[in-house]
Amino acid sequence: MNNRGSKIITGFFLKTIYMALSIVLAFFMMPFILHSLGDKMYGLWILLGTILAYIGYLDMGVSSAVSRFVSRAVGQNDMNEINEISNTTFVIYLFIGLITLVVTLLLVFLAGFLVKSPEDLSIVRILLFVLGLNIAIGFPTRAFGGVLNANLRYEISESIMLTELLLRNLLIFIFFSLGYRIIALGIIVLSTSMLSYALYLFFAFRISRYLKLDIKFFKTKKIGEIFSYSAYTFINRLAGILISRIDALVVTIFIGLSAVAHYSIAAVMVSYLSNFIFNIVGLIGPVFSQDEGRGDMDGVKQKFLFTTKLFVYITVFIGTMMILYGKPFIIRWIGANYVDAYPVLLTLAPCTVIAMMQAPISSVLFNISKQKFLVYVTMAEGIFNLILSIILVKKYGLVGVALGTAIPMILIRFLIQPIYVCHVLKINKVNYYLDTIGICCFKSLLGILPVFWIFSSYVSPSYNILFIFGIIQFIVYGLVIFLWGFGKEERALVFGRITKKLMWKEPLPNII
Repeated sequence: MNNRGSKIITGFFLKTIYMALSIVLAFFMMPFILHSLGDKMYGLWILLGTILAYIGYLDMGVSSAVSRFVSRAVGQNDMNEINEISNTTFVIYLFIGLITLVVTLLLVFLAGFLVKSPEDLSIVRILLFVLGLNIAIGFPTRAFGGVLNANLRYEISESIMLTELLLRNLLIFIFFSLGYRIIALGIIVLSTSMLSYALYLFFAFRISRYLKLDIKFFKTKKIGEIFSYSAYTFINRLAGILISRIDALVVTIFIGLSAVAHYSIAAVMVSYLSNFIFNIVGLIGPVFSQDEGRGDMDGVKQKFLFTTKLFVYITVFIGTMMILYGKPFIIRWIGANYVDAYPVLLTLAPCTVIAMMQAPISSVLFNISKQKFLVYVTMAEGIFNLILSIILVKKYGLVGVALGTAIPMILIRFLIQPIYVCHVLKINKVNYYLDTIGICCFKSLLGILPVFWIFSSYVSPSYNILFIFGIIQFIVYGLVIFLWGFGKEERALVFGRITKKLMWKEPLPNII
C-alpha cells in the first residue's frame, strides 16, 4: 500500500474508534449530565455553547487556509512556503485571540440581557469567561496544529483527541459524583482543552523538523493570499451557524428553554453522524490539495468518486439504524418523557444522510480552491433554514424547526451541489446520480431492511436487545457491502491494511 493510503486508512480506523467512544460515552454521560443539571441548566449549557460557537467563527476561515496551503506546499515539497504560511497565520491568530478576549468580556458584561435571575446571571458570566478564554487561547495553536494533518500524521492528532475525550469525561463523572455541577463542567472543558493545545504544538514541531517559529517568516503578502481564500470559508461557516446552530435559539424563543433539551436529543444523535463524516472526509482533504499541487486532477476525480461511494455506505447504514431503532433507544437512553424527540429525529436523519453521503463535495471544492459557488448556495441554505424554521415552528413546534432544516438541506445538497461538482471535475451527472449514489443506496438498504423486518416484532427499549440487533445488522450489512458493494481493487484498498498479507499478494491499488 502506498504511504498516503496507509496513513489515511490508519486515520480512518483511529477516527472510527474516537467516534465510537464518543457515542458510547454519550450513552452514559448525556443522561448523567442532563439529570444532574436538570432541564433548565442543561438547556442553559446548550444555549451558551450555541452563543460561544459564534465567537469561534472569529477564526474567519483562516484554519482552512492553513490546511489548504500547507498541504499544497507539502505536495510541492516547499519547506519555506510551509514556514511562511504557519508563521504569518500565527501572527494573525494572536490578534484574533485578543479580539476574542475583548468580545468575551463584552458578553460577560451584557449577560444580564440573557438571564434575569441573579443566581443564574453569576453562573452565566463565569461560564462565558471560562469558555471564551478557552477559545481565545486555542486560536494561536491552530497555526501550527494543522501541520500534523497536512502531513497526514493522523496517528498523533487522533491520539490527542482520544486522550482529551477520555480525560474530559472521566473528570466530569468524578466531579459531578462529588456534587459539583455546571461551573465545574466549564472548568473541565478549559483544562482538558489546554492539554490538547499543548500536545498539538509539541508534536507539530517534533515531527516537522523544518518547522520554525521565527518572525523572519512573517510575510505581509501572505496575509492577502490567506484571507482571499479564508473569506469564503468564513462565509460558509456563517451559513453553517444558520443550518446547525440556530435551531436552539429558535426553540428557546418560540417554545422555551426547557424544550431545547428535548430537541437537542435528536440534534445530538444526528450530529454524531455529521461530525463523524466531517472528520473522516477531513482525512482526505489534504490529499486533494497535494494532488492539485502536483497537477494531478485525474487523481482528484478518482479519489472524489471513491470516497463518495464509501460515504454512501457509511451514512445510509448509520442514518437508517437511527430511524429504525431511534424510538426505543431514546426511551431507554433518556427516558419515556423525552420520546417527543423521536419525530424530530425522523425529520433530521434522512436529510442528514443525504447531506453527509456527499460530504466529499465540500472537501474537494475547498481543497482545489473552487469553493465560491458552494459558499453561495450554502449561505442560501442557511437563510432559508432560518426563515422556514421561524415560520414552521409556530404550527408544528419542534418538528417544524426540524423541517426548516431538512427542506433546504435536501434541495441544496442533493440537487444543486452535486451538479456543480460534476461540472468542475468533468464527471457525467447521470452516472454520478445512478452509479455512485443510487445503486450504492439500493445495495445499502438491501443490507439493512430485510434483517430489520425479521426482528422488528422483538425490538424493545432494552440495551441488550438493541445491542444484539445492532451487532447482527452490522455483520450482515458488512458482508453485503464487502461482497457486493465493492470491486476487487476497492476491497483491497478498504480492507487491505488488515488482510493484504493473507488475501492479496499483488500491490494494492493507488486509489488514495
